[in-house]
Amino acid sequence: DMEMAMIYDSFTVTAGITMQNTDSEALLYSGDPDGNGENTANTQALYLQVDKKMLREKLMLSGGVRYENFKVNTYERSQPVYRAGATYRVLKATYLRASYGQGFRFPTIGERYINTSVGQLNIYPNENLEPEFSVNVEGGVKQGFRIGSFTGYVDAVVFQQEFDRFVEFTFSQWVPGNLQNLFGLGFRSVNTGGARITGAEIEAAGKGRIGPVEIGLLMGWTH
Repeated sequence: DMEMAMIYDSFTVTAGITMQNTDSEALLYSGDPDGNGENTANTQALYLQVDKKMLREKLMLSGGVRYENFKVNTYERSQPVYRAGATYRVLKATYLRASYGQGFRFPTIGERYINTSVGQLNIYPNENLEPEFSVNVEGGVKQGFRIGSFTGYVDAVVFQQEFDRFVEFTFSQWVPGNLQNLFGLGFRSVNTGGARITGAEIEAAGKGRIGPVEIGLLMGWTH
């Protein structure tokens, strides 16, 4: 990994490169095309992010791009992903924020090539598994507070995440079978299509003292 950051007045520019290589040899992943359990995975990514303060540092804008390349054995895919966000300080301890981000998740060696069983129940490989792509948007408000010696904040947010080619570990009949292999029933990672997660979250945290005792608070709720 290598990262470099440069600061120009109210701008901060961050750029970097990451690389990861994996060589795997395991009978557990013998669902590869050669059937020998020998697999390789390579990941490279370039990224750039720009942060800027505006309006007397009340407004913070952020934007970035990341270009990713994944390769597992001979299967290779490349994809750019983007993100953007903004935070605005309305009052001394009140902040509004919004963000947009894309995600790209390449199937792992295990998801594509696992080939094993638990008793008569089989877990099947899927070398045709495609990468997931997602888009996440959220908006929230954060309010700081002070009650006596107790200080903390309350943070509330709403969010939505959309998936394309969602990967799910699914139970079904994947191959013709008989009683010996439980009639081909088992689990397999498959692309189930589109998926959406929508929700809201609220969190409260703080700390203070009651006499000589220091008390910390952390609680949250997600729907």
